[in-house]
Amino acid sequence: MLKNHIKNKLNVMSGSRSNEQIKVISASLENELSKGSVSFMITSPQPSSDTAVISAKVAAAMAHQDKKILLVDGNVRMPLLHETFEVSNSTGLVDTLIWNGPEKMVKNEKETNIKGLFLLPAGEHRVSRGSI
Repeated sequence: MLKNHIKNKLNVMSGSRSNEQIKVISASLENELSKGSVSFMITSPQPSSDTAVISAKVAAAMAHQDKKILLVDGNVRMPLLHETFEVSNSTGLVDTLIWNGPEKMVKNEKETNIKGLFLLPAGEHRVSRGSI
């Protein structure tokens, strides 16, 4: 059910107020991209799907501008983005950092159904509460 909630909110081409705000954010990022590569993080102190929705929408908006985008799901406790984009979560960020090393990240990224948008899902190896 949460997957559909996020997928329904992903249409960045509709004229809603939040979508207009996403377009403003992506235009600002576009301006920064003209200076070189850009990395940024969207985070929240509260566990919710809102950061996943915002991250997915910004990434989709940037991909619609013919950019190659890598979206990383850093929510290893409750990953959602792999479900949103209907890709496997069998390998991902945790696997890259623990087993493969960052230089092999490309091995774990997945192509989404949006042209130019790739996802590095969180991966199945969960971090236990005691290890943080």
